[in-house]
Amino acid sequence: MIDELNGDFLQRLRGFFYVAKTGSFSAASREMRRNQSTISYQVRQLEESLNADLFLRTGRGAALTPQGRQLFNMVLDIFDKIEDIQRCMLGKNREASGPVHFAVSPLALHGV
Repeated sequence: MIDELNGDFLQRLRGFFYVAKTGSFSAASREMRRNQSTISYQVRQLEESLNADLFLRTGRGAALTPQGRQLFNMVLDIFDKIEDIQRCMLGKNREASGPVHFAVSPLALHGV
């Protein structure tokens, strides 16, 4: 399954996440700085790939279906894990190592 994942799938999940979070395709497109048609396309592609209706589309926005709510909770977990990976790996790469040297003028040492 993991071999079948690609960046497009993650982008579709992001589009889905922002529509679910904001409750509308237009608000999601503003927040993501993408065209509304792009967000709609991503969500439609996600729905087709999962064979599930994720939103009830209304004139006033989009409400999650039960399957959409289930996916939203899973996506929250996935994105939390991705943030954990970034935090963990960036933290390890930024740890200081080796000796630390200080230069102090003799005048500053006078009071010590």
